[in-house]
Amino acid sequence: MRVTHPVDVDEHTRNQWLQHFEECAIKPPIDQWQTAVMLAQGSELEKAQLDRHQGYVIDRGTFGNLLQKWGYMPGPSGDGGRIDDHSWRLDNDRLMIKLHHTYMSAWFEVNEKIAIDYFAVYQRLNSAADDEPDWQALSLGQLPKALLSTLLTQSEELANRGTGFQSNWRNL
Repeated sequence: MRVTHPVDVDEHTRNQWLQHFEECAIKPPIDQWQTAVMLAQGSELEKAQLDRHQGYVIDRGTFGNLLQKWGYMPGPSGDGGRIDDHSWRLDNDRLMIKLHHTYMSAWFEVNEKIAIDYFAVYQRLNSAADDEPDWQALSLGQLPKALLSTLLTQSEELANRGTGFQSNWRNL
């Protein structure tokens, strides 16, 4: 059993549920019917990376707040205390979404700008009990529609909350 995502029903059915809740003065425990629905475009389903907003820039505070709200954890800090990805583990650690971005400092710098690179989704091939996970990249078309819609929505929100595309984004 699972909660229905609006991407799984047509607009008419979604509106009927919204009307039903309103008529009966029922407040659903979660806002599943208000959830945004976004669909992949054209050849995006064949790709292993969601790079629709590559090069869009956002300030560090907004970026960090959104990722924390969505459950992403920072990747390891490399030389110089810099982080270039965040990951979100799902389905009892069988799936991992990784958001790649330009380097950011491991400590908070108020004026720091971050550019989105791409999202990638990986499926764990070995047991969660194994010390070293073995991951395989999935194409966007292999993802459940609800998960893909969520990633598209997250990418859109990051882009919309930032300052837009910057052609020199790799140099941030």
